[in-house]
Amino acid sequence: MPDNSIQELMQRLKNVEYEEIRRESEAYLEAVFKVNAMEEIGLILEEYYGPAFKRAGVKPGREASECTKKYGGIQEEQVLYFRSQEGVSQLAMIWPWQDGVRATVKIIQVL
Repeated sequence: MPDNSIQELMQRLKNVEYEEIRRESEAYLEAVFKVNAMEEIGLILEEYYGPAFKRAGVKPGREASECTKKYGGIQEEQVLYFRSQEGVSQLAMIWPWQDGVRATVKIIQVL
């Protein structure tokens, strides 16, 4: 796992052209991106988290559903990245919109 912080990850994502930052704190970022930015965002997230815990098009398993339940859950068309180390869980979710143009990205750290 990388040594860089969740705040550095959030800053890297904010350097990608986004449509809107909906909510931001030290341990949470929710932003809306155009779908054409998803390849770059995916590379940033994989560099930080490693491969996706749940890829798009894969039905979520029990563990994926449990770790995302209090953040809106995870559905088949959505992507989840997850890691846990020393009692700190970090996850990233990509929720594509039905319009096919946008996606919401959520970065969450739980102490």
